Amino acid sequence: MKWLITALLLLFLTSESGLAADRSPLFERANLLYSLEERERANEQLERLLRSNPRHAGALALRGFIAVDQGHRDQAEKMLDRLASSAPDSSYTKALRQLLESLAARSQAVHTARLLNKAGRADKALHEWRNAYPEGLAPGPLAREYASVLVAAKKQKEAREIFTQLVNAYPGNLQYQLDLARLDADDPNTRANALHTFGELTRYRRFEDEARDAWSRLVRQIEQPALAVPAVKEYLQRYPQDQEMLAYLETLRKGLAESPSKTPKTLLPKGPEKTRDRTPPALAQARELIDRGRYQRARSLLDSVLKKNPKQGEALGYLGLIALRNGNHHLAERLFRKAAQQDIEDRQGKWQSLYRTARYWGLLADAEKDLTQGRIKEAKAR
Repeated sequence: MKWLITALLLLFLTSESGLAADRSPLFERANLLYSLEERERANEQLERLLRSNPRHAGALALRGFIAVDQGHRDQAEKMLDRLASSAPDSSYTKALRQLLESLAARSQAVHTARLLNKAGRADKALHEWRNAYPEGLAPGPLAREYASVLVAAKKQKEAREIFTQLVNAYPGNLQYQLDLARLDADDPNTRANALHTFGELTRYRRFEDEARDAWSRLVRQIEQPALAVPAVKEYLQRYPQDQEMLAYLETLRKGLAESPSKTPKTLLPKGPEKTRDRTPPALAQARELIDRGRYQRARSLLDSVLKKNPKQGEALGYLGLIALRNGNHHLAERLFRKAAQQDIEDRQGKWQSLYRTARYWGLLADAEKDLTQGRIKEAKAR
Protein backbone atom coordinates (compact mmCIF):
# COMPACT_ATOMS: atom_id res chain seq x y z
CA MET A 1 0.00 0.00 0.00
CA LYS A 2 1.06 3.60 -0.59
CA TRP A 3 -0.05 6.70 1.07
CA LEU A 4 -0.42 10.11 -0.55
CA ILE A 5 -3.94 11.49 -0.98
CA THR A 6 -4.90 14.48 -3.05
CA ALA A 7 -5.12 17.78 -1.21
CA LEU A 8 -8.73 18.09 -2.28
CA LEU A 9 -9.63 15.50 0.36
CA LEU A 10 -9.17 18.28 2.91
CA LEU A 11 -12.91 18.68 2.33
CA PHE A 12 -13.46 15.19 3.73
CA LEU A 13 -14.81 16.18 7.16
CA THR A 14 -16.19 19.63 6.42
CA SER A 15 -19.88 20.42 6.40
CA GLU A 16 -19.94 22.09 2.99
CA SER A 17 -23.32 21.62 1.27
CA GLY A 18 -24.52 19.77 4.36
CA LEU A 19 -22.82 16.57 3.25
CA ALA A 20 -20.56 15.57 6.13
CA ALA A 21 -23.30 16.25 8.69
CA ASP A 22 -25.00 13.05 7.46
CA ARG A 23 -22.08 10.72 8.17
CA SER A 24 -22.68 7.62 10.29
CA PRO A 25 -21.37 4.04 10.43
CA LEU A 26 -24.66 2.68 9.08
CA PHE A 27 -24.54 5.13 6.19
CA GLU A 28 -20.98 4.07 5.38
CA ARG A 29 -21.96 0.40 5.40
CA ALA A 30 -24.93 1.10 3.15
CA ASN A 31 -22.69 2.93 0.69
CA LEU A 32 -20.19 0.08 0.75
CA LEU A 33 -22.92 -2.46 0.00
CA TYR A 34 -24.47 -0.27 -2.69
CA SER A 35 -21.14 0.03 -4.47
CA LEU A 36 -20.84 -3.77 -4.31
CA GLU A 37 -24.30 -4.00 -5.95
CA GLU A 38 -25.82 -5.60 -2.85
CA ARG A 39 -28.83 -3.28 -2.94
CA GLU A 40 -31.15 -5.23 -0.67
CA ARG A 41 -28.55 -5.41 2.07
CA ALA A 42 -27.80 -1.72 1.58
CA ASN A 43 -31.50 -0.99 2.06
CA GLU A 44 -31.46 -2.98 5.31
CA GLN A 45 -28.73 -0.71 6.66
CA LEU A 46 -30.60 2.38 5.51
CA GLU A 47 -33.84 1.22 7.14
CA ARG A 48 -32.01 0.77 10.43
CA LEU A 49 -30.54 4.24 10.12
CA LEU A 50 -33.85 5.87 9.21
CA ARG A 51 -35.59 4.26 12.18
CA SER A 52 -33.22 6.14 14.47
CA ASN A 53 -32.93 9.25 12.30
CA PRO A 54 -35.91 9.60 9.91
CA ARG A 55 -34.54 12.87 8.50
CA HIS A 56 -31.12 11.55 7.50
CA ALA A 57 -30.74 13.21 4.09
CA GLY A 58 -28.01 10.93 2.78
CA ALA A 59 -29.95 7.79 3.68
CA LEU A 60 -33.14 9.08 2.06
CA ALA A 61 -31.28 9.99 -1.12
CA LEU A 62 -29.48 6.64 -1.30
CA ARG A 63 -32.77 4.79 -0.84
CA GLY A 64 -34.09 6.85 -3.72
CA PHE A 65 -31.12 5.94 -5.92
CA ILE A 66 -31.62 2.26 -5.15
CA ALA A 67 -35.33 2.52 -5.93
CA VAL A 68 -34.52 4.05 -9.33
CA ASP A 69 -32.02 1.25 -10.02
CA GLN A 70 -34.71 -1.31 -9.23
CA GLY A 71 -37.32 0.40 -11.40
CA HIS A 72 -39.42 1.67 -8.48
CA ARG A 73 -39.81 5.31 -9.39
CA ASP A 74 -42.83 5.71 -7.12
CA GLN A 75 -40.69 4.78 -4.10
CA ALA A 76 -37.98 7.18 -5.23
CA GLU A 77 -40.58 9.95 -5.49
CA LYS A 78 -41.63 9.25 -1.91
CA MET A 79 -38.03 9.59 -0.77
CA LEU A 80 -37.80 12.89 -2.64
CA ASP A 81 -40.98 14.14 -0.95
CA ARG A 82 -39.48 13.36 2.46
CA LEU A 83 -36.25 15.10 1.51
CA ALA A 84 -38.07 18.16 0.17
CA SER A 85 -39.92 18.39 3.47
CA SER A 86 -37.01 17.81 5.86
CA ALA A 87 -33.99 19.10 3.91
CA PRO A 88 -35.13 21.19 0.93
CA ASP A 89 -31.73 22.85 0.44
CA SER A 90 -29.60 19.73 0.82
CA SER A 91 -27.36 18.59 -2.01
CA TYR A 92 -28.80 15.11 -1.47
CA THR A 93 -32.28 16.44 -2.25
CA LYS A 94 -30.99 18.11 -5.39
CA ALA A 95 -29.16 14.96 -6.50
CA LEU A 96 -32.25 12.74 -6.22
CA ARG A 97 -34.45 15.34 -7.90
CA GLN A 98 -32.02 15.63 -10.80
CA LEU A 99 -31.86 11.86 -11.19
CA LEU A 100 -35.65 11.62 -11.39
CA GLU A 101 -35.79 14.53 -13.83
CA SER A 102 -33.35 12.66 -16.08
CA LEU A 103 -36.08 10.03 -16.44
CA ALA A 104 -38.79 12.57 -17.22
CA ALA A 105 -38.53 16.30 -17.92
CA ARG A 106 -34.88 16.24 -18.95
CA SER A 107 -34.77 12.73 -20.37
CA GLN A 108 -34.33 13.76 -24.02
CA ALA A 109 -31.39 16.06 -23.30
CA VAL A 110 -29.70 13.43 -21.14
CA HIS A 111 -30.30 10.77 -23.80
CA THR A 112 -28.68 12.98 -26.43
CA ALA A 113 -25.67 13.64 -24.19
CA ARG A 114 -25.19 9.92 -23.61
CA LEU A 115 -25.38 9.10 -27.31
CA LEU A 116 -22.79 11.76 -28.12
CA ASN A 117 -20.46 10.44 -25.45
CA LYS A 118 -20.78 6.86 -26.73
CA ALA A 119 -19.94 8.15 -30.19
CA GLY A 120 -16.69 9.58 -28.84
CA ARG A 121 -17.82 13.20 -29.09
CA ALA A 122 -17.08 14.17 -25.50
CA ASP A 123 -17.02 17.93 -26.09
CA LYS A 124 -20.47 17.85 -27.67
CA ALA A 125 -21.74 15.58 -24.90
CA LEU A 126 -20.39 17.99 -22.32
CA HIS A 127 -22.25 20.83 -24.00
CA GLU A 128 -25.51 18.85 -23.84
CA TRP A 129 -25.03 17.99 -20.17
CA ARG A 130 -24.47 21.64 -19.32
CA ASN A 131 -27.54 22.67 -21.28
CA ALA A 132 -29.60 20.01 -19.54
CA TYR A 133 -28.42 21.03 -16.06
CA PRO A 134 -27.31 24.68 -16.17
CA GLU A 135 -27.59 24.83 -12.38
CA GLY A 136 -24.84 22.21 -12.05
CA LEU A 137 -25.10 18.62 -10.89
CA ALA A 138 -25.25 17.78 -7.20
CA PRO A 139 -23.15 14.82 -5.97
CA GLY A 140 -24.99 11.70 -7.07
CA PRO A 141 -25.19 9.12 -9.90
CA LEU A 142 -25.63 11.76 -12.61
CA ALA A 143 -22.65 13.72 -11.31
CA ARG A 144 -20.46 10.63 -11.69
CA GLU A 145 -21.64 10.19 -15.26
CA TYR A 146 -20.95 13.86 -16.00
CA ALA A 147 -17.48 13.63 -14.43
CA SER A 148 -16.67 10.68 -16.69
CA VAL A 149 -17.51 12.87 -19.69
CA LEU A 150 -15.21 15.56 -18.28
CA VAL A 151 -12.39 13.01 -18.15
CA ALA A 152 -13.03 12.06 -21.77
CA ALA A 153 -12.97 15.76 -22.67
CA LYS A 154 -9.56 16.13 -20.96
CA LYS A 155 -10.94 18.29 -18.16
CA GLN A 156 -9.35 16.36 -15.32
CA LYS A 157 -9.36 19.20 -12.79
CA GLU A 158 -13.13 19.62 -12.95
CA ALA A 159 -13.62 15.86 -12.88
CA ARG A 160 -11.40 15.54 -9.81
CA GLU A 161 -13.49 18.10 -7.94
CA ILE A 162 -16.66 16.14 -8.67
CA PHE A 163 -15.20 12.74 -7.77
CA THR A 164 -13.87 14.22 -4.54
CA GLN A 165 -17.33 15.55 -3.70
CA LEU A 166 -18.77 12.10 -4.37
CA VAL A 167 -16.23 10.46 -2.07
CA ASN A 168 -17.12 12.98 0.63
CA ALA A 169 -20.88 12.69 0.18
CA TYR A 170 -21.01 8.88 0.02
CA PRO A 171 -18.30 7.52 2.35
CA GLY A 172 -17.79 3.82 1.84
CA ASN A 173 -18.64 3.83 -1.86
CA LEU A 174 -15.75 1.98 -3.49
CA GLN A 175 -16.73 2.93 -7.03
CA TYR A 176 -16.13 6.59 -6.28
CA GLN A 177 -12.80 5.72 -4.67
CA LEU A 178 -11.79 3.87 -7.83
CA ASP A 179 -12.87 6.79 -10.01
CA LEU A 180 -10.76 9.21 -7.99
CA ALA A 181 -7.79 6.83 -7.93
CA ARG A 182 -7.79 6.64 -11.73
CA LEU A 183 -7.29 10.39 -11.85
CA ASP A 184 -4.66 10.19 -9.12
CA ALA A 185 -2.78 7.66 -11.24
CA ASP A 186 -2.46 10.19 -14.05
CA ASP A 187 -0.95 12.85 -11.79
CA PRO A 188 2.67 12.35 -10.63
CA ASN A 189 1.85 14.22 -7.41
CA THR A 190 -0.88 11.78 -6.39
CA ARG A 191 0.23 8.44 -7.83
CA ALA A 192 1.17 7.12 -4.41
CA ASN A 193 -2.45 7.46 -3.31
CA ALA A 194 -3.59 5.59 -6.40
CA LEU A 195 -1.21 2.71 -5.59
CA HIS A 196 -2.71 2.48 -2.11
CA THR A 197 -6.30 2.60 -3.33
CA PHE A 198 -5.85 0.07 -6.14
CA GLY A 199 -4.22 -2.34 -3.72
CA GLU A 200 -7.08 -1.99 -1.23
CA LEU A 201 -9.76 -2.43 -3.88
CA THR A 202 -8.36 -5.75 -5.12
CA ARG A 203 -9.83 -7.28 -1.94
CA TYR A 204 -13.33 -6.79 -3.33
CA ARG A 205 -14.49 -9.21 -6.02
CA ARG A 206 -16.54 -6.65 -7.92
CA PHE A 207 -13.57 -4.32 -8.33
CA GLU A 208 -10.67 -6.77 -8.31
CA ASP A 209 -10.11 -7.08 -12.06
CA GLU A 210 -10.22 -3.34 -12.70
CA ALA A 211 -8.14 -2.48 -9.65
CA ARG A 212 -5.55 -5.18 -10.35
CA ASP A 213 -5.12 -4.07 -13.95
CA ALA A 214 -4.77 -0.42 -12.92
CA TRP A 215 -2.39 -1.36 -10.08
CA SER A 216 -0.18 -3.42 -12.39
CA ARG A 217 0.02 -0.69 -15.01
CA LEU A 218 0.78 2.00 -12.45
CA VAL A 219 3.55 -0.03 -10.82
CA ARG A 220 5.23 -0.32 -14.21
CA GLN A 221 5.12 3.44 -14.64
CA ILE A 222 7.46 4.05 -11.68
CA GLU A 223 10.61 5.10 -13.48
CA GLN A 224 13.36 4.56 -10.90
CA PRO A 225 14.09 0.90 -10.10
CA ALA A 226 14.88 1.68 -6.45
CA LEU A 227 11.31 2.91 -5.98
CA ALA A 228 9.70 0.40 -8.32
CA VAL A 229 11.12 -2.69 -6.58
CA PRO A 230 9.21 -2.27 -3.26
CA ALA A 231 6.04 -1.38 -5.18
CA VAL A 232 6.37 -4.52 -7.31
CA LYS A 233 7.08 -6.64 -4.21
CA GLU A 234 3.92 -5.35 -2.60
CA TYR A 235 1.91 -6.21 -5.69
CA LEU A 236 3.43 -9.71 -5.67
CA GLN A 237 2.40 -10.22 -2.05
CA ARG A 238 -1.17 -10.02 -3.32
CA TYR A 239 -0.54 -11.87 -6.61
CA PRO A 240 2.54 -14.08 -6.10
CA GLN A 241 1.88 -16.14 -9.25
CA ASP A 242 1.90 -13.20 -11.67
CA GLN A 243 4.67 -14.39 -13.99
CA GLU A 244 4.91 -11.16 -15.96
CA MET A 245 5.40 -9.14 -12.79
CA LEU A 246 7.95 -11.65 -11.46
CA ALA A 247 9.91 -11.24 -14.67
CA TYR A 248 9.61 -7.47 -14.38
CA LEU A 249 11.00 -7.62 -10.84
CA GLU A 250 14.07 -9.47 -12.09
CA THR A 251 14.57 -6.84 -14.79
CA LEU A 252 14.42 -4.10 -12.15
CA ARG A 253 16.92 -5.90 -9.95
CA LYS A 254 19.34 -6.23 -12.84
CA GLY A 255 18.97 -2.52 -13.49
CA LEU A 256 19.79 -1.75 -9.88
CA ALA A 257 22.82 -4.02 -9.96
CA GLU A 258 24.13 -2.24 -13.03
CA SER A 259 23.62 1.29 -11.66
CA PRO A 260 23.46 1.08 -7.85
CA SER A 261 24.68 4.62 -7.27
CA LYS A 262 21.61 6.37 -8.65
CA THR A 263 19.67 8.15 -5.93
CA PRO A 264 15.91 7.75 -6.31
CA LYS A 265 13.36 10.47 -5.88
CA THR A 266 10.98 9.89 -3.01
CA LEU A 267 7.33 9.01 -3.50
CA LEU A 268 6.46 10.78 -0.27
CA PRO A 269 4.93 14.26 -0.18
CA LYS A 270 7.40 17.11 0.15
CA GLY A 271 6.94 20.67 1.28
CA PRO A 272 8.38 23.79 -0.36
CA GLU A 273 12.07 23.73 -1.26
CA LYS A 274 13.05 26.05 1.58
CA THR A 275 11.33 23.70 4.05
CA ARG A 276 13.15 20.64 2.71
CA ASP A 277 16.47 22.39 3.07
CA ARG A 278 15.93 22.49 6.83
CA THR A 279 14.89 18.84 7.10
CA PRO A 280 17.10 17.01 9.64
CA PRO A 281 19.32 14.39 7.95
CA ALA A 282 17.75 11.57 9.97
CA LEU A 283 14.29 12.49 8.67
CA ALA A 284 15.48 12.68 5.08
CA GLN A 285 17.07 9.25 5.45
CA ALA A 286 13.94 7.82 7.07
CA ARG A 287 11.83 9.17 4.23
CA GLU A 288 13.99 7.36 1.67
CA LEU A 289 13.95 4.14 3.72
CA ILE A 290 10.15 4.21 3.80
CA ASP A 291 10.07 4.56 0.03
CA ARG A 292 12.32 1.49 -0.23
CA GLY A 293 10.09 -0.52 2.12
CA ARG A 294 12.68 -0.72 4.92
CA TYR A 295 10.28 0.16 7.72
CA GLN A 296 12.13 -1.23 10.73
CA ARG A 297 15.23 0.84 10.00
CA ALA A 298 13.11 3.91 9.26
CA ARG A 299 11.20 3.47 12.51
CA SER A 300 14.44 3.29 14.48
CA LEU A 301 15.61 6.58 12.98
CA LEU A 302 12.27 8.23 13.65
CA ASP A 303 12.21 6.98 17.23
CA SER A 304 15.64 8.51 17.79
CA VAL A 305 14.40 11.84 16.43
CA LEU A 306 11.33 11.77 18.66
CA LYS A 307 13.39 10.84 21.70
CA LYS A 308 15.20 14.15 21.31
CA ASN A 309 12.07 16.08 20.34
CA PRO A 310 8.73 14.32 21.08
CA LYS A 311 6.87 17.06 19.20
CA GLN A 312 8.71 16.69 15.88
CA GLY A 313 5.70 16.77 13.56
CA GLU A 314 7.39 15.37 10.47
CA ALA A 315 8.72 12.36 12.38
CA LEU A 316 5.24 11.66 13.74
CA GLY A 317 3.87 11.90 10.22
CA TYR A 318 6.39 9.44 8.82
CA LEU A 319 5.53 6.96 11.58
CA GLY A 320 1.94 7.40 10.47
CA LEU A 321 2.96 6.53 6.92
CA ILE A 322 4.55 3.30 8.12
CA ALA A 323 1.41 2.43 10.10
CA LEU A 324 -0.79 3.16 7.09
CA ARG A 325 1.36 1.03 4.80
CA ASN A 326 1.09 -1.84 7.28
CA GLY A 327 -2.69 -1.53 7.36
CA ASN A 328 -2.87 -0.14 10.91
CA HIS A 329 -5.30 2.60 9.97
CA HIS A 330 -6.34 3.70 13.45
CA LEU A 331 -2.74 4.11 14.65
CA ALA A 332 -1.96 6.01 11.45
CA GLU A 333 -4.95 8.25 12.08
CA ARG A 334 -3.71 9.16 15.56
CA LEU A 335 -0.17 9.82 14.35
CA PHE A 336 -1.28 11.98 11.42
CA ARG A 337 -3.49 14.02 13.74
CA LYS A 338 -0.53 14.66 16.03
CA ALA A 339 1.70 15.47 13.07
CA ALA A 340 -0.80 18.01 11.77
CA GLN A 341 -0.84 19.68 15.19
CA GLN A 342 2.94 19.80 15.58
CA ASP A 343 4.29 20.39 12.05
CA ILE A 344 3.80 24.16 11.78
CA GLU A 345 5.59 24.24 8.40
CA ASP A 346 3.08 21.88 6.79
CA ARG A 347 1.51 24.65 4.73
CA GLN A 348 0.23 22.20 2.11
CA GLY A 349 -1.78 20.30 4.72
CA LYS A 350 -0.37 16.89 3.79
CA TRP A 351 -0.76 15.43 7.29
CA GLN A 352 -4.39 16.57 7.53
CA SER A 353 -4.98 15.01 4.13
CA LEU A 354 -3.32 11.74 5.11
CA TYR A 355 -5.29 11.74 8.38
CA ARG A 356 -8.46 11.71 6.33
CA THR A 357 -7.13 8.86 4.19
CA ALA A 358 -6.36 6.76 7.28
CA ARG A 359 -9.73 7.59 8.80
CA TYR A 360 -11.59 6.62 5.63
CA TRP A 361 -9.93 3.22 5.24
CA GLY A 362 -10.16 2.57 8.98
CA LEU A 363 -13.90 3.20 9.00
CA LEU A 364 -14.29 1.06 5.90
CA ALA A 365 -12.36 -1.81 7.51
CA ASP A 366 -14.54 -1.53 10.63
CA ALA A 367 -17.69 -1.58 8.51
CA GLU A 368 -16.49 -4.64 6.61
CA LYS A 369 -15.67 -6.39 9.90
CA ASP A 370 -19.14 -5.63 11.29
CA LEU A 371 -20.76 -6.91 8.12
CA THR A 372 -18.71 -10.11 8.25
CA GLN A 373 -19.74 -10.68 11.88
CA GLY A 374 -23.33 -10.07 10.84
CA ARG A 375 -23.07 -12.76 8.16
CA ILE A 376 -21.69 -15.22 10.73
CA LYS A 377 -24.60 -14.50 13.09
CA GLU A 378 -27.07 -14.98 10.23
CA ALA A 379 -25.47 -18.31 9.31
CA LYS A 380 -25.66 -19.54 12.92
CA ALA A 381 -29.30 -18.50 13.10
CA ARG A 382 -30.09 -20.76 10.15
